[in-house]
Amino acid sequence: MKKLLVCLFVVVLSGCDLFPESIGKAAKQPKHDYDIFGAYIADAGNSFHIFTRYGCDSALPETMPYMDTLTVDETLYHRVFFVKIVPEQLHKNYKNLDMETCSHRKIYAKRDSLRKQVPGFGERKFLVMTNVTGVL
Repeated sequence: MKKLLVCLFVVVLSGCDLFPESIGKAAKQPKHDYDIFGAYIADAGNSFHIFTRYGCDSALPETMPYMDTLTVDETLYHRVFFVKIVPEQLHKNYKNLDMETCSHRKIYAKRDSLRKQVPGFGERKFLVMTNVTGVL
């Protein structure tokens, strides 16, 4: 009877989020409508971070149109986008904010990116991701 109760207890614990890794339950992805993969470039202040859809050392193919270039620390980056990350809004298992320049990250957000001005970057409009729920 005790073995049956222990087995039942283990099954109940495996169904909750109390010990997801210790019992073998895979971590759930954060709720999101949109995700994007990019290489981290730099911190832009006020919770904004700059990413590029290309690798940091990739040249823009000649067939691609001129699009969202930005020079950061004397390096020209193509197809840049800004991500507003509020750590308190991130899913508990998707808070990888220990970013180094050119480290690749997958970003999850509750809505698609939109084009708008970013404080401190003049009148230009860039793609901006807000409502971020996870960074992996």
